[in-house]
Amino acid sequence: MFSVFYCQKDVKLYLFNQEQITFQVLFILGVVFFLVFNQFHVIFTFLNGFYTVDFLTSFVKIFILVFSFFCFFIGLGYLKSEKINVFEYFVLLLFVVLSLLLLVSSNDLISFYITIELQSLSLYILAAYDRDSEFAVEAGLKYFILGSLSSAFLLFGISIIYGFCGTTNFEELARLLLLFDFQNISVSYLLILGIFFIAFSFLFKITAAPFHVWAPDVYEGSLTSLTAYFSVVPKIGVLSVFFKLFFYSFFDFSLWWQNLFLICSFLSLFLGAFYAYSQIKIKRLLAYSSINNVGFILFGLLSASFLGIDSFFLYIIIYMFTLLAIFSFLLSYKIKVNRFVIISLKYISDFSNISKLNLVLGFFLFIVFFSLIGIPPLAGFWGKFFILFTLCKSFFYFLAVFAMFISVFSSFYYLRILKNIFFQRTDVLIYYFFISRVNIIFLSYFILFLILFVFYFNFSLLVLNNLSLLFSL
Repeated sequence: MFSVFYCQKDVKLYLFNQEQITFQVLFILGVVFFLVFNQFHVIFTFLNGFYTVDFLTSFVKIFILVFSFFCFFIGLGYLKSEKINVFEYFVLLLFVVLSLLLLVSSNDLISFYITIELQSLSLYILAAYDRDSEFAVEAGLKYFILGSLSSAFLLFGISIIYGFCGTTNFEELARLLLLFDFQNISVSYLLILGIFFIAFSFLFKITAAPFHVWAPDVYEGSLTSLTAYFSVVPKIGVLSVFFKLFFYSFFDFSLWWQNLFLICSFLSLFLGAFYAYSQIKIKRLLAYSSINNVGFILFGLLSASFLGIDSFFLYIIIYMFTLLAIFSFLLSYKIKVNRFVIISLKYISDFSNISKLNLVLGFFLFIVFFSLIGIPPLAGFWGKFFILFTLCKSFFYFLAVFAMFISVFSSFYYLRILKNIFFQRTDVLIYYFFISRVNIIFLSYFILFLILFVFYFNFSLLVLNNLSLLFSL
């Protein structure tokens, strides 16, 4: 209501309107956070079993709201600099948050499809939000076309499952498939085909190879504040439902979907690291880095065990905090090209001489990229260590060795950024606008998390172990 009546193009009211709308969005997220936290230990279903609330859904919802809050807050300065003063931007983001909260609570394939479409439609519009940029229009169009294909896969898979099982409820599917007669080969293969089509749609949403082709263009063409949100928040909700559906409803078909995830995780690791090595733009590099890290996340699902569940959630949480630290920097740091032109960091070469201008900021970036590489004792090391430990416990020794090799290979493109930060000399004098106070505060907290995580490692494992045990009840 406030946005409709007060958001206007008057320059005098610009800052007032933009800040007011942003803080109203943050207030809404805060209220929803306390409502979710208040029902943390409550278990119930509603809308005829379409949605459910339990410990797992409440746990994931809290992280969705927290990460959404962080993304909105660190993007506040960026929105001011880009003069984004229209209420539709914030309404669409709130629709994405709403769809993610409903997505996590989905207990039926129909409700799951409706909520993921609500999220997708909002993200399609946001991807092409900058109508004056041909890259944004291309990103939105490519995202929409390939996303429609993904939705078709999902709907086709749901129709096959419903045709043979007569239900779309997660719990009823789990009970029916538990007693499934695998002697009926024709029915078995058709059900596996339906499960595969649903898996294809999931893998598209989390940018796993070979369903990743949309990600680099969307990451690059979108506004940087939206890139931060694309890369952090939606994946949490999709991966949680991904985990619940395949570990609960389709667990008896794990022999087949494990092989699919094995191939996709292998390709994600290889293609993500290979293509990231040749990138010169920072957002495209982060897109391929995201594809590479999705490979590690999928490795956590291969074991189909409690240890896999723990490593799965642990890696997601650590990786999301690392991405937030990177975007806290990217959303605020600016380059002054000339007297009238100020731009955001776009190329890897734009990181030159940052440490000479601000040694503390250079140290912060050093911690962030070393955590992404997996250098001990930073948080990124423990995430990768636990994934590799899970693979070894499940006798996937070849995959563990391959993952270590790719991790070493991927360290080169992160080290290239650090080389520019600390050692690269430029003949052209570059003026930087330093990071804002709000973003440096959040960046400091994220850096502390990456450094001090080693002291809370046992506590984190205890919480995740309890989560996996509660999920099994």
